[in-house]
Amino acid sequence: ILLGYRFAWESVSLIPYYGKAYWDLTSKEGQLFNPGAEEVKALDGDNRIVGLGLIGHVSDSADLNISYKDIDADFGHYAVLSMGMRFDF
Repeated sequence: ILLGYRFAWESVSLIPYYGKAYWDLTSKEGQLFNPGAEEVKALDGDNRIVGLGLIGHVSDSADLNISYKDIDADFGHYAVLSMGMRFDF
């Protein structure tokens, strides 16, 4: 779930957003190296996501996109920076 709002001006848009991601992970021990009963582990959790996006209008058919996401997970903290170009045909 990710919620945001786009603030648009003439050639630039700013998009702050906040969200939460929920996940489940199950692992099963294989029999190749561990004969006997298989061990099963299950984990679940959620992550908080905060981000900021910037869209710059380059021309009538192209936009430049930059976004930054800050994510707190149960297994650590990480940040993601992404950049791209969108073309309309």
